[in-house]
Amino acid sequence: MGQQTAQVINLDGGLDLTSTHYMLQQAPGTASILVNYEPSIEGGYRRINGYQKFGSGLVTGSPNTILATYPYADGVVAVAGSGIYFSTNGDAWLQVNRDTYTAGTGTVEVALSGTYIQVNGTGTAFTTEYEVGGHIRIAGNIRKIAAIVSDTDMVLDSEISGGVSAGATAYYNGTLTLSGSVISRNTQGFSEIAWLEEDGEYGSLSIVDRNGNANIGYFKITGSGASRKYYYDDLDEDFAAPLAPRHAAILSRRLIVANRDSEKSTVFWSDRFDNQRFDGASAGSVTLVEPIIEIKPFKDRLIIFCRNSIHQLVNIDTPEATQVLEITSNTGAAVEGSVQELGGDLVFLSHDGIRTLSATDQYGDVTLGVISRKIDPYIKEILFAVSGNNFCSTVSRYKNQYRLFYNASSGSGLGLIATYKLGSNGQLGWQWSKTQDMAPSCISSITNNFIPDDEQERIYHGGYDGYVYRHDVGNTFDGTIITSKLKLNEIDYGDIGLKKTLHYVRLFGNVEGEMGDIDMKITYDFDSQETHQPDQYPITTIDSVAIYGDAIFGTSKFGGVARFSERILVDGSGFSNSFLFSSYNSSAPYSINSLYVDYRIGAKQ
Repeated sequence: MGQQTAQVINLDGGLDLTSTHYMLQQAPGTASILVNYEPSIEGGYRRINGYQKFGSGLVTGSPNTILATYPYADGVVAVAGSGIYFSTNGDAWLQVNRDTYTAGTGTVEVALSGTYIQVNGTGTAFTTEYEVGGHIRIAGNIRKIAAIVSDTDMVLDSEISGGVSAGATAYYNGTLTLSGSVISRNTQGFSEIAWLEEDGEYGSLSIVDRNGNANIGYFKITGSGASRKYYYDDLDEDFAAPLAPRHAAILSRRLIVANRDSEKSTVFWSDRFDNQRFDGASAGSVTLVEPIIEIKPFKDRLIIFCRNSIHQLVNIDTPEATQVLEITSNTGAAVEGSVQELGGDLVFLSHDGIRTLSATDQYGDVTLGVISRKIDPYIKEILFAVSGNNFCSTVSRYKNQYRLFYNASSGSGLGLIATYKLGSNGQLGWQWSKTQDMAPSCISSITNNFIPDDEQERIYHGGYDGYVYRHDVGNTFDGTIITSKLKLNEIDYGDIGLKKTLHYVRLFGNVEGEMGDIDMKITYDFDSQETHQPDQYPITTIDSVAIYGDAIFGTSKFGGVARFSERILVDGSGFSNSFLFSSYNSSAPYSINSLYVDYRIGAKQ
């Protein structure tokens, strides 16, 4: 009889598709398959949550692809079809890209006073119905209000050429009912939404169309309940705004947009504290030599991603010092929609992998690094799929995760999860897994004051079927069972020349609710046909646990413990082996943290 011994395997490291067999023995808990699991910051590999509908309503009333989502105020904004919509519950959606101007009291004229900026009123209430910095519409012209002297005396920020005769109706922006005519956004495509926090109690949103067919849509809500007021503007020449830009971001309390048809390499920024005006002294623009793919605020600067280069726009609040500095001319962003900020770094898909852009100790300096070498074969698959696929990404800040999805339409949908975590070796690093059967058309997350106090974060994604979904919640993909697979890389227990006979495996992990079955299969000698391969082992005796707030009286099993230790008798022998865990159910997520493998060593061969 050979010597009996055991080895503990910590499940850690995520996918590793590139290391050699002997390198993998230094980290035996890495995986060759990790689908619909996530490397957890709490240890081990966790079966992911699913997603569920945000209410029962189709956003447009028809199954139009959702082009953007954004959690806002006490609800969600969604872009679909030719409209922008808002809902507090997902059951009923209001189309908000409408004329929200309301007729003011009395009548007005715009008289000559050097220039046509003087507004005289008859029976008007300028001091109560309008505000300095707001906008007024007269005879189809929208102008910013520079000063309100009295109820009948107002000064505009810029003139209305030729003036307006007495007796005209003036309109202020804001309505309690969204009944105005629709301001169409025909042929709009996937969109970007930028939030300016300082513009009102909920801030305001600027929506741009990546197809370049629609102007910037400005949307804001104030108040709540019966006193809720809606504001919408199509930012056109009246606002001196660049028409139909494709990308948007907020930096230094300004709206920054980029890439419109006639100026695909130009970045424009609005006046400070005013994301509607692009004609003030603090507004500006700069032109690069290459079309812009994406823009992202980073620290106190704007990072500009082109296809083959990356730049930073600095000192935007000091006009004489504003400049564009090149970061690199050797790489850029491979697709729109991949750039996110996580943990103080920007993460994005480049032409050679997933990269980070990080600040250094020297002010103004940044550094680039590739973080996806362990999954290079999968990255190549993603890059081959750039043409004809839609890409979207988000972060889960409380999980320290970056998520990237790509798909052509609803269906199988593929993606990856990158978790930045402390490994079992004591080192911080990125760990990877894949997602399957999730096909979001767009996705966004928030951690601000708009979410309930008992939640850390909310993530919403849009579907190709016309619905908005809560992402990373529930135990199914909106009713579809989650299929998950976890296969560890081949393990030789320190010497591939010695044959081992396995006796039992003890499985350690955590349960988060109602526990379903897990199947474990052991394959020997790289699944060799010359070695006996035993059948899989169903694991059906792990106790469920009742979670306060989720458990259902009369249904859930009370008295369980969150941690489990399960002993499984096994058979078979070989020089090396791998473990495959799989589940196919609608039960709660669970984690597998480590294995204790008891085996007997045979003769050296």
